[in-house]
Amino acid sequence: MVEIIVHESDQQVLTLAIGLFLKACHDIDDENFSIVVSRLVSRLESSNGSVAVGLIRNLQTIFLNIYYHKPVKALECGIIPALVNMLRSVDQEVVDQSIDTIRSLCNYADCEVISAELIRSGLIQTLNDLCIKYSNDSELKTRMIWIAGSVASQMRDFPVSLVRSLVFEQLTISMCNLSMGYSLRMFDYVNNMIEKSTNKAEMIKAFQDYGIVKQLNTILSRRNIRLYGYDSGDTSIVKLLKILVDFADNHPDSSIRTELDQGGILENLTAIVKSDDTDYRNKRIAGQIIETCFQHRAYTASSDIQPYNDNAKIDMSSGMAGYAHGKARTLVEMRYIQYLQSILCKPMWWIDITNQHIVEQWRADSLDQNISPSTFNLALGQLEVFVKQLVCSGSDGLGTIVPGTC
Repeated sequence: MVEIIVHESDQQVLTLAIGLFLKACHDIDDENFSIVVSRLVSRLESSNGSVAVGLIRNLQTIFLNIYYHKPVKALECGIIPALVNMLRSVDQEVVDQSIDTIRSLCNYADCEVISAELIRSGLIQTLNDLCIKYSNDSELKTRMIWIAGSVASQMRDFPVSLVRSLVFEQLTISMCNLSMGYSLRMFDYVNNMIEKSTNKAEMIKAFQDYGIVKQLNTILSRRNIRLYGYDSGDTSIVKLLKILVDFADNHPDSSIRTELDQGGILENLTAIVKSDDTDYRNKRIAGQIIETCFQHRAYTASSDIQPYNDNAKIDMSSGMAGYAHGKARTLVEMRYIQYLQSILCKPMWWIDITNQHIVEQWRADSLDQNISPSTFNLALGQLEVFVKQLVCSGSDGLGTIVPGTC
């Protein structure tokens, strides 16, 4: 069988021999295995059209059969470099099959080592060259970008030097030119590359230079945005935004924070919260992002956000002050209202508020409830207004306030 594959010129006989080899390749000794693979690679390099496509598929099957039993042997047999090399073929059919095969290998379980071998075989440089060669073929270019992101995101500590490549610049630029599902996947690739990097600062800086913040803002302005995951977890968009904000707040370089604040992201999130036709899960998550990532601007970011009414009457039926039924509020506003309600439920709160020691205890308790100092101070100021508005002219002995006149 080995002799037939090495020397046979008849395509039909060769196909039958390769079929037998595929079924038994994991049991063939290393020497004969290397001879066959080397011969198939040589035939591939001198073939084109349907013959080359068939050989690529055969090499893929051989690789996966061997990798399951002997991963090291599969990685060292030369199949991966051959597949990368075939991306440079002048035959479009061969390029397409090579892309599909590499993408299939990237989806294989435990493919970090496969990704590393693809990188060692010059995949990123090849994709850079192809992005230039096929600059006018948007579909093919998207598939190449997809491979680059998939390979890089599955490697531990992907080299930042390779991120400074055309293909990753194109990945960032194209994020918002795709359908929502593909856009989410692209953002996921960037998340993984940053999270797995030991040089997060440089990795983030590279994507910042490519315009990642602008892309986040663009995707958040879409009407069909989906901020919630199917497993109730954060989507890649939310994860990436949190990563960038965390970096901005804990790194001396203020340029990312400036870009985040001035790029319109908060305004787009606020629009999501205030929209009448937005999924409630999007509203909830957008509000959480506002409170977590833009708390310092949450009260003054937009003139569209109605200010708190310091003179609002107490709605005794709901216990919420300053809340107008039927009007959308941001999560920050709702948290303020809910915290205000929790104090109003305290017995004799209107007396306790005059005791500085009790107020300081409230302040400490509010921090344990993840209430921001600004929210606490706002609520305290509102309560002081209430005390001025309500005069305890009598009591039923149970702490009930009886409105009177000033």
